[in-house]
Amino acid sequence: NPTGWLMLARTWFSLENQGKGMAALEHAYAVAPRQPEVLLAYAEALAETNDNRLDGRPVELLDALLAIEPDNLNGLWLRGMAAFQVTDFPGALSRWEPLMAALDPAGPDAQELTKFMEMARSKAGLSGAGGPAASQPAPVPAPAPAPSVPVAAPAPIAAVQAPPAVQQKP
Repeated sequence: NPTGWLMLARTWFSLENQGKGMAALEHAYAVAPRQPEVLLAYAEALAETNDNRLDGRPVELLDALLAIEPDNLNGLWLRGMAAFQVTDFPGALSRWEPLMAALDPAGPDAQELTKFMEMARSKAGLSGAGGPAASQPAPVPAPAPAPSVPVAAPAPIAAVQAPPAVQQKP
């Protein structure tokens, strides 16, 4: 039962026992490798154990999630962050634009996402409307650690979290 394994993982993570939490997530994944909630929780936990880096296995899990649920708000948020972390700013924007459409434009989550989108556009040399910037973009430096934005689904698993309005209800 993947739901039971996810509950157990959340319990272990809340008790700050990452080893047992990861083991429970691995069991959940073994039982239900195509269940969106399992894919998301596993990606989040792997990222947390890797300094909130989403590249590698977390990206594979997020891609699998988005193949099943292309409009999964948490998946879009995290996949955008993964792209941002590796300086794929157009890739980040392509994930965040549909996410932005689902948010209340006046809400704090939209405001936070707008800041990330503006940074991505600036680093990609794009204007706010998605067109080329007036000046030539500066070379993109080596990736700095991405902002640590906490993500939970539906209870916190990892520290890479989406804004509350982005978090989907179970």
